[in-house]
Amino acid sequence: MFKVYNSQPDNYSYKLLNNLGYYEVILRENIKEQSISNYTCNEYKTIVESTEEEIENLIETNFDLYLENGKLNEELDNKRKEIEYLKKQLNDSDYQMLKCTESYMLGEVLPYNFSTLLSNRISLRDSINEIESNTTPLETDLVNMEKEKKIKEMMSCCQTTITAGIDYNNSHYRLNTTD
Repeated sequence: MFKVYNSQPDNYSYKLLNNLGYYEVILRENIKEQSISNYTCNEYKTIVESTEEEIENLIETNFDLYLENGKLNEELDNKRKEIEYLKKQLNDSDYQMLKCTESYMLGEVLPYNFSTLLSNRISLRDSINEIESNTTPLETDLVNMEKEKKIKEMMSCCQTTITAGIDYNNSHYRLNTTD
């Protein structure tokens, strides 16, 4: 996490979290003076178990290890936040899916572009699954995923067009999927 300070910060600081000896350690790297009264740095947090007498020695001897742990913690936290954001987007589109289903059941014209809506939801789910599995797909996998996505989108578009029906002589005629 990028931070700005009014005075030059130490390489680390810590505070006792509870009476069981757990400390929150804040580690800083790339401390740079931007102006006379502004310093910037990257800041990472980790939790360490220690006694009050040994905490400073422990941090100084294991600074690099704790710094890597803090970076990993931040990366995991960012992934968790991204997953929450994507899931919120998915939940926000539930209403549109519900309205499309409702309109279809009533034989009305769909209020949203169903194929686009479905394609976006599939992309959101794929993104969530990719982040959760913590793997980056290979280029060939990406091409195959895009092909499958496009096929599903075209199928959905055809299905939507068919079930939306046609207008003829100022009347709307609903069609079935078998049509």
